[in-house]
Amino acid sequence: AAALYQHNAAYASEAVTSPTLPSAAAPPFVGGKVFINGAVQDAPSDMKFADVYGCCASAVLSADQCLDGTDEDHRRLLTPTKIGTVPQMSTEQTLQALQSAVAAWGGG
Repeated sequence: AAALYQHNAAYASEAVTSPTLPSAAAPPFVGGKVFINGAVQDAPSDMKFADVYGCCASAVLSADQCLDGTDEDHRRLLTPTKIGTVPQMSTEQTLQALQSAVAAWGGG
């Protein structure tokens, strides 16, 4: 039983420190949308957007970017990755969304 535990612990540790990711894996990207008058719509083209970042994407580092003694299996860097955008509404657009929400609420 002890040998099986040691094997499983070593495997789990290696799986956590050296995950294998598909080479074609890409984070999902969600473009900015607005929800007004009960409908999800693409944001107007004149609307400004702020980027949304998720954590984290893995990148392989070169040997000169790593600490001395880092083997090839552990040359990974986790970096924030852009996964979408969120609209930055004007005062007028915000009030329109608020009025839509108040009407939908209808007092309860």
